[in-house]
Amino acid sequence: MFLTRLSELYDRLDTQPSGYELKPTRWVIQLSEDGTWLPPMAETDSLTLSVPTRKRSSNVAPCLFADDPHFILGARVGDDDMEQDKIQERYQSHLALVEECAEQTRDPLVAAAVRFLRESSVEARESVADTGMKPKDFLTIRVGQTFLVELESVRRFWQTKLESETAGKSVFRSQCI
Repeated sequence: MFLTRLSELYDRLDTQPSGYELKPTRWVIQLSEDGTWLPPMAETDSLTLSVPTRKRSSNVAPCLFADDPHFILGARVGDDDMEQDKIQERYQSHLALVEECAEQTRDPLVAAAVRFLRESSVEARESVADTGMKPKDFLTIRVGQTFLVELESVRRFWQTKLESETAGKSVFRSQCI
């Protein structure tokens, strides 16, 4: 009886896929399906998404399609005092991760994000100066009507990526209920 009730309770919990967590997302970069940026950058007050997450053992470990302005745009914002070369290193690490995801998933929406990051992100980066964005604000990318973090192919890629990074390391993960 007790185990049955415990199992029923667990089934009702809003559990996240491995490597994901619910996070309030303040900014959305809207792209067309060909990767063209559709300004302006949209600020949100109540958007919470299930997004890739990781423990950062270094300052250049990006979270796929959902991170701060340094990683997603390579942008210095607000009262940011980080050196530009460090910001650029973070941006390049995210771009490399997105390119790897595009190669692995062959998803056209992910390919659109690669085109944006390679070709149009400078324009978007320059536009954030007037937005009120802060260095620790969280932003994500939407192509058409799809948040890239919600694509099943992206979730599988992210989970595989995290598993390969932790292979051979002792990692204990569980969820308290």
